[in-house]
Amino acid sequence: MPPSAGGPASQNTVVLGTATPGGGFPVYGAAFADTVNETEPTLAIEQRNTKGSTENVPLLEAGRLDLALVQGEVAHEAFNGIGRPAVNLPIVAAMYSTAGMFVVRADSPHRTVHDLRGTPVAFGARGSGLVILARYVLDGLGLDQERDFQAVYLDRAGDGPAMVLDGRVAALWGGGQGWPGFVAVAQGPAGGRFIVPDAEGIRRKGLILSFLTRFKQICNHPSQWLGDASWAETDSGKFGRLREIAEIIAARQDKMLVFTQFREVTNPLAAFLGSVFGRPGFVLHGETQIKQRGELVRRFQEDESIPFFVLSLKAGGTGLNLTAAAHVVHFDRWWNPAVENQATDRAFRIGQRKNVLVHKLVCRGTVEEKIDQLIESKRRLSRDLLEGGAELLLTEMKDDEILKLVALDIHAASQER
Repeated sequence: MPPSAGGPASQNTVVLGTATPGGGFPVYGAAFADTVNETEPTLAIEQRNTKGSTENVPLLEAGRLDLALVQGEVAHEAFNGIGRPAVNLPIVAAMYSTAGMFVVRADSPHRTVHDLRGTPVAFGARGSGLVILARYVLDGLGLDQERDFQAVYLDRAGDGPAMVLDGRVAALWGGGQGWPGFVAVAQGPAGGRFIVPDAEGIRRKGLILSFLTRFKQICNHPSQWLGDASWAETDSGKFGRLREIAEIIAARQDKMLVFTQFREVTNPLAAFLGSVFGRPGFVLHGETQIKQRGELVRRFQEDESIPFFVLSLKAGGTGLNLTAAAHVVHFDRWWNPAVENQATDRAFRIGQRKNVLVHKLVCRGTVEEKIDQLIESKRRLSRDLLEGGAELLLTEMKDDEILKLVALDIHAASQER
């Protein structure tokens, strides 16, 4: 920090990064600078408007800022290396918590967050941490900024209130009742009204997703849900069907990939398939060391004696070249076509010379079959609708609709096909 040219020789200038004018960071930064400048004669805080939190972190790393205001979710991702290399920056102080919410004109017909779906909503300046905060909050509600709203991103945070007041957007996203943008809307001719995330809605979504996971486990094998380590083939229709598929593949001396979204299923599947093929295969999941993954892939590709590869969908669904396989089995459904297709593509990479067959196992008469039918019907209407997975569609259903969906159809389940 060089001495200030206009101040005492001992005074140092500290550059503080805030955000675009009209948001909370410039207001907070001004109060902080005024206080420090008044109470500490050896320091001179110089504010600098930036694009916001997402720009402040790299500016700090580059040494172009001495201090910066950074929103919590942005800091969390930076320190934990989420979507970028982890940073090593000191935290001087925690400022205040930010309660994310929407503001609408008081005469707006919109009353809930879900009422805003499909409408234009100003989420703030692209570099603002409020945009990241919105992503986290809306994800908890099963919503997505881009998919579920007509997302508007601002050049300046201060542009948002006028857009609400003149009707260009239905709502403005921001943080806290005293946030400058909210104050501006509230002081407008029509006044303002806040729309906050519904705690009951979040709890309901979590409950639905939790039970869906349990139903998926039971459809895979009762032992997965019970945790009894039995894994008897006779207790699971999927294991029986998997044997039929594997025996055909073994007779043809082909190779197969088996994907599951559950880490705890990978080893029981590998043990079962090893008994069918008469020799072991490979397993890859999130706990497999990175340096081992390349060796497993190489050996699967080159060694004809390795008949199968069991992979967890998250760990093995992208980035691997497994063209030695002529069969792909989805043991359980992710219920997101894009994720499943990425996994299938492991066998469809450049260099594939075989015809590849894809098998998707679904338990008849259960929630699996009904959601599979839901996916297919929605896929015909709009592929975009399923980007977040069919689970998100279920969380928006009424209670009676969900109960019908998860009810077991004994007649269908007992049919032989």
